[in-house]
Amino acid sequence: MEHNSVRSRRTHHKSRLGCRNCKKRRIKCDEKKPACSNCQHHGISCDFTASLPASPSPATSDPDEPQRRPASKFRFRASRYQSHLSRTSMPVSETSTASTGVQCDDPSIRPDGLSLPDLQLFHHFVTATYRTVAEDTHGWELWQVHVPQWSMTYSSILHLLLAFSALHRGHQQPASAPELRNRYIAQADQHFTFGVSTVTSILSQFELTPENAQPIYIAAILICFVYFARGPLPGEYLVFSDAGQAEWLVLLRGVRLIVSTRRQHIFKGVMVPPNADQEMMKQRYISAEWLEIWQGDQRQLLEVRQLVRQRSADFVQGDMCVSLVDSLMQTFEDVYVKMSAHRERVGLMQIIVGWLYRLPEAYISLLQEKQPPALVLLAHWSILLHYMRPVWYMRGWDCHVIDGVQRSLPWEWKEWASWPLRRIQSLENPG
Repeated sequence: MEHNSVRSRRTHHKSRLGCRNCKKRRIKCDEKKPACSNCQHHGISCDFTASLPASPSPATSDPDEPQRRPASKFRFRASRYQSHLSRTSMPVSETSTASTGVQCDDPSIRPDGLSLPDLQLFHHFVTATYRTVAEDTHGWELWQVHVPQWSMTYSSILHLLLAFSALHRGHQQPASAPELRNRYIAQADQHFTFGVSTVTSILSQFELTPENAQPIYIAAILICFVYFARGPLPGEYLVFSDAGQAEWLVLLRGVRLIVSTRRQHIFKGVMVPPNADQEMMKQRYISAEWLEIWQGDQRQLLEVRQLVRQRSADFVQGDMCVSLVDSLMQTFEDVYVKMSAHRERVGLMQIIVGWLYRLPEAYISLLQEKQPPALVLLAHWSILLHYMRPVWYMRGWDCHVIDGVQRSLPWEWKEWASWPLRRIQSLENPG
């Protein structure tokens, strides 16, 4: 009689060689080199990458130099644009910063492989660009210190930061150097592509956590900055477009999703605004310089309010438009209070764009349907954009939005959008 043999249990060798990130999250690491799949998926730096020796450049390597080098988180590599640069047609200082090494369209390229031009863009951000996104020392510290620190862990922030810096460098070039400006734009586009894809992946898979809420929020804000800095696009007017859904509206909804999901994890620590700003806004002081202008704007907005109220029966959501006129008047007043304190104009961003951020979806639908009352209200809001013209990445948006409104309105409503246009023209030519 045969004895039934007991099947032996297959042995299992538990690996302890997973990367540090996977161990911390207590998930299985596939131990792929140079970066495991989990780290690639989340767009974060894998310590497997840091453990790889940097390959010496053939042009600079010394045969007597030891082959093993200390592990480094970032590695230098050649720029994809380097072959297109003419060193004789460009000053040395510009040649070194006119290229970037990020090949975002090639998945085989690791996002943490940095070229020297990338580091020069990084240096430009922490020495110049950071001052253009905040109005005081609290904000400058956030963007000069903390955001660059986060970029060392979150590659999405790194690439968006470099994209924004490249656009700033391009903006600083003279009109007589369009080729150089276009090279910076090309750099920005490459970095922007990778940065956006990483943030989109996290949001689409609902992987926003208390730990990454602040960095992902900053990445989303950087995406909006880059969008503004690239300048107005034909047919795109922030919250409505000539065809389809406006691109910036998609970005705005992404920021909304992040804030609504993780507000308590975002606005804490270094992200808490200073109390001084809140006290200033409570005082409601408007200087003589701005008081007469504010009173003129207020009279015009009251006329718009009366118009919308009279025509509310003819349009869907008429009552909502009336209440939005009231909120826009409050926004105008907030802007004049802020400017009376002689603060940096970039500080108006939160107030002015904040009005768009708080718009109800029903009103946004009216804009997309090109309903006249909604468009007229947006035209008056665009006056406030003019006050942000000193901010390099906001120039041209005021006239662009009003132009889109004018072309979208039926002829009997065009006069109501003409007043905001004349108002902006009077600000441009005060004499």
